[in-house]
Amino acid sequence: AGYALASHNLNGVRMHLHHVLNCLEGPKGKDFDRIIENPCATAGGGAIPDSTDAATKAKLQSIETTALSGLEASDEAAARGAARDVQAALRALK
Repeated sequence: AGYALASHNLNGVRMHLHHVLNCLEGPKGKDFDRIIENPCATAGGGAIPDSTDAATKAKLQSIETTALSGLEASDEAAARGAARDVQAALRALK
């Protein structure tokens, strides 16, 4: 999510948000994109499917929804706002 915020254009923001989405959903997720890098490929089947705690899973699903909103945004500021929210929510999970 931090890389999405540091990107220089909308395409970069979207690409890095999709990295986050790939990490959240894992390769069996409905929005997983095999063309986009999966930086979490060696970390399991995805944060959401691997989560065993219901509260954590719900938070991850909320983050997924926010990431998807950033991917769907046609406005760079809106996509960056979603990336900022994703980053904050991920940090709050620690």
